[in-house]
Amino acid sequence: NRLGLMIVVLLAYFAATFEISLSPPAAFRSAANLVLSRTQAGSDRVLISSDSSGEGDLIVELAIREERPGHVVLRALKTFAQADWNGVDYRLLFSTPAEMRAELDRLDVRLLVVDSQQSSERLPHHAVLKAMIAGSPDAWPLVGSFTNATETRRVSVYERAGGMSRARSPIEVPLRETLKRTLREAPGRFPPGVSSETGR
Repeated sequence: NRLGLMIVVLLAYFAATFEISLSPPAAFRSAANLVLSRTQAGSDRVLISSDSSGEGDLIVELAIREERPGHVVLRALKTFAQADWNGVDYRLLFSTPAEMRAELDRLDVRLLVVDSQQSSERLPHHAVLKAMIAGSPDAWPLVGSFTNATETRRVSVYERAGGMSRARSPIEVPLRETLKRTLREAPGRFPPGVSSETGR
């Protein structure tokens, strides 16, 4: 049926657009534990900004630690940018810290998980997000920072001051470069491919 076909397509899409490490860095395991301790599964939204491998690492670490429905994890690579199946034709959707801050407010994101991996630092949306955090230290205070054994990678966690924002908009997944459509969250439920830790 159409629903089954859509789920298969989405699983293929998400499998093709982020990688899963066989042994995720310890920093992501620590970050996942902090996320679980400061949020409520099924309601709070978390955004991870890293390269495709790092985003997959956090999603997996959360998924193996909780039951469904779990956390909604938004991927910065899909929330703040668009690209085709192969990750080319990259297009930045929010070019200023103010625009990015407004989108985070609209989506009611509770926690930001930001990776310092060199491959992440080269991504334009990652740079804009870090500039937004640096310019809004009172709005997004640091609540945790973790490194791997060699201290070559740092994963930082920031929490929205004051908890959730006043309004929450449904999640939209723009797939115009791949499926030629935008998936929208139905009221009162998670959309296929976005619910729990599947990621946006």
